[in-house]
Amino acid sequence: MIGTAGQGVVNTPYQVTDRALAAQQFGFLGSLERGIEECATNSDNILAFRCGTKPMVLSGVGLDTTVGSPAPGFNITFNDVTSDAGTRYQVWYKTGVLSVWKDGTLVYSNVVNASVETLSINRTRCLRSAVHKTSRARAGSQS
Repeated sequence: MIGTAGQGVVNTPYQVTDRALAAQQFGFLGSLERGIEECATNSDNILAFRCGTKPMVLSGVGLDTTVGSPAPGFNITFNDVTSDAGTRYQVWYKTGVLSVWKDGTLVYSNVVNASVETLSINRTRCLRSAVHKTSRARAGSQS
């Protein structure tokens, strides 16, 4: 059964073994759930395929309508077509610098030679102070 739905897995065959679970997965928006129920009257071997979805688009990033310094802004199109994509991404933008995180991991930055930091700030500070203390201890032992 191929159809549209407001949520659920997309562009992947879904084996329907429990119709109630399929209804939770895809919801009641679109034609997919109704098609599953219609197929179930004649078959217990149903494959569902959600199609017709579009990726999430964030519009107007960097848009500035201030008189004298207008900037048109731009759009960001994400690869995800999942219903929870809007809650999984975080976007930071300031004066031409853009960074995007997905599930807490930096996935894009337009800063030249930007390194993706995987350690938290607290751990980085701890490591730096440990190196500093070690250097002072070595300097003190040489005198």
